[in-house]
Amino acid sequence: MRKLKAGVIGVGYLGSFHAQKYQLIDGVELVGIADNNHERLSEVSKRLNVPGFLEYSKLLGKVDLVSIVVPPAKHYEIGVFFLQNNVHCLIEKPLAESVLHAQHLIEIAKKNNMILQVGHLERFNPMVVALKQKVTNALKINAVRHSIFKERGTEVDVVLDSMIHDIDFILDFEQSKLVNIEASGVSLKSDAIDRAQVRLSFESGLEAHLEADRVAESAKREICIETSTCNYSIDFLTHEASIEQKSDRMIQRDKLIKKIPDTSFSFNQLPEKIDILKDEIINFIDAIKFGKLPLVSGEDGKRALEVCLEIMDRIHSVK
Repeated sequence: MRKLKAGVIGVGYLGSFHAQKYQLIDGVELVGIADNNHERLSEVSKRLNVPGFLEYSKLLGKVDLVSIVVPPAKHYEIGVFFLQNNVHCLIEKPLAESVLHAQHLIEIAKKNNMILQVGHLERFNPMVVALKQKVTNALKINAVRHSIFKERGTEVDVVLDSMIHDIDFILDFEQSKLVNIEASGVSLKSDAIDRAQVRLSFESGLEAHLEADRVAESAKREICIETSTCNYSIDFLTHEASIEQKSDRMIQRDKLIKKIPDTSFSFNQLPEKIDILKDEIINFIDAIKFGKLPLVSGEDGKRALEVCLEIMDRIHSVK
């Protein structure tokens, strides 16, 4: 089988990592990158020894697939261009700025038999995979995502910038209908919402509480899940998990890369080296090669976007 030809549109902070990963994966060749910032394009092109183009349209005819890693305002325009020209697309989250645009991207991909994958990176995190495999019948979920302020990404609300990862996880984890949303937020250092708190209520009775803050004094990324028998907690920064069994209140802690020593519950053995971006791109390539749905489909991306936009509407309606 011939190598697939890949391109990356947008080689800023995250896009440059996409380009690097393509160069590490068998069966695919990075044949070009595109960025409208000449200085950035030149630096990445030289560093990776790959042709660079100021206009993304110049990649057409050279590529079978692209990663689109540009500000969300350009996702729809660039996605439509490549999908209509029979190029498979991995589009960073959020899929688009509106549900209508997201749906149109999905329809074009389906019509042209193209793979459309959305960059919800946390789906490929082994800790998230372990939680989904082991935990059932959750009663409460608490998700906290704090980061120190950076200018990058502040063109959109923190809900679309970072909370969307936890929303996607919860929507994938919980299959019952979302019945109520409560939300509040505030702008602190940008023109968009920098800090948000959300409560999602599901038909099953599950309550999910989410907090995202991109102007925090220190970084924090945790998910805690309560069931009738146990409380599960994961710290994504330290890779530590704690399990509290309600029957005896025993708390056991261990690194997630090892099995938690408990006769009734254990995480699967996780790899010592974790590269979730590479795993995401491999999943994209495999979907193309074998004609299967990617782990995070366009429909998944649209569903997370719908909830995010409703949250943002609730926040802005009370400001």
